[in-house]
Amino acid sequence: MALIVILGIVNLTHADVINGGFETGDLQGWNAIGTVTVSTASFGSGPTQGSYEALITNNGPSSDLVPFIGIPWGMCAGGNWCIGSAIRQSFYATKGGTLSFDFNLLTNESNYIDQWGGVDWQYPDYAFFRLYSQSDEYKWVKLAEVPLPIFPESPSSHNTNTIYFQELGFQTFSYNFTEYDLYTLVIGVVNVGDAAVESALLIDNIKITVPEPATMLLLGLGLVGLAVIRKRIRN
Repeated sequence: MALIVILGIVNLTHADVINGGFETGDLQGWNAIGTVTVSTASFGSGPTQGSYEALITNNGPSSDLVPFIGIPWGMCAGGNWCIGSAIRQSFYATKGGTLSFDFNLLTNESNYIDQWGGVDWQYPDYAFFRLYSQSDEYKWVKLAEVPLPIFPESPSSHNTNTIYFQELGFQTFSYNFTEYDLYTLVIGVVNVGDAAVESALLIDNIKITVPEPATMLLLGLGLVGLAVIRKRIRN
């Protein structure tokens, strides 16, 4: 019985994202909506690994973005921020696994001087991450938004060699799975307030790391040992 439990724990550690580095040179394994392409280093930023990365821009359609993301229509009330593009993939993951990916928000939005002489941003486009399963339906994270944060140690850190006005620079996002389930991952960028000025999101190196089988084996042995000790105490 103990061996069956341990082997079960080890088998659940297998999880993977198909084409998480876009190294096929296309979007194989992914569903996409809006304007999504695969780019190379010639784009001017990235990739962070391999030769390819996904480029998602927010000039895509708005009517189909809500069901694609898997959110209620009411979340789009009061604005047209659901204009944008996204990629989506479903996969199995287990407790103890970690999802991670690299992202970079780029934008052509510019600031303006308000009536009090201060600098303001009228259209805060943003990039988002969404992960949901049967047991966790509405997990939503804003990865980055316009205006891009200013790093004091590098005032010119948003300079870019791309076609965009400025870029955040690549950051890494990670999420720890708390249970075994079938998950759906959605990553995208949306337009807030206007559809005239474009922002974009670069995505690369999407992967799931899991504890080594030896580590899980030790964990399984530990759990079995605890069960035995508890049984002896009760007796």
